[in-house]
Amino acid sequence: MEVLTRQLHATAVPKGHLLHSGTDAGPDQQVRLFFKSGLAKDQLPVIKNFTQTNFRSIGGGLMISGNVTGNQNEITLQTSEGATKVSLAVHERHLFKGMNSSVSFRNGEPVDDVIDWLRYHAEHHELQAVLLIDRSGPVADAKLMLAVAKAEIDGLERVVLLNFDVPLG
Repeated sequence: MEVLTRQLHATAVPKGHLLHSGTDAGPDQQVRLFFKSGLAKDQLPVIKNFTQTNFRSIGGGLMISGNVTGNQNEITLQTSEGATKVSLAVHERHLFKGMNSSVSFRNGEPVDDVIDWLRYHAEHHELQAVLLIDRSGPVADAKLMLAVAKAEIDGLERVVLLNFDVPLG
């Protein structure tokens, strides 16, 4: 089983945080911006060279989709306090393509419970890959990482452990 870790670094904006800015590679990039809950729509920064195509709230956090003009590696967020440049991460959907996958959250559950959950879903629901968002803290849990890597779970091919450097609420 392959175990990967990812750490997302939030960008502070007035009255909130931009949790992630991701894009598809190529010209006229489709960009998705995910803001932490607590930021109202009218408090969003202006995004330069950006045409909004979709807006929604996910668990109280705002997600904006749109197109960026040209092949850029960053966007600029403009607020009353000034401009902030934010790097765009390339989406990694290929890690889950063609696999029976799940997005799951860990809220501090013991490592053994997480392993049992993974094993159960692999056995009973043919889970092959999981994106596990670890809300237990801003630093990757080495004990969890090691336990997942050592676990022998038939059918489970990939686990991506994701941490944020700010509390998710």
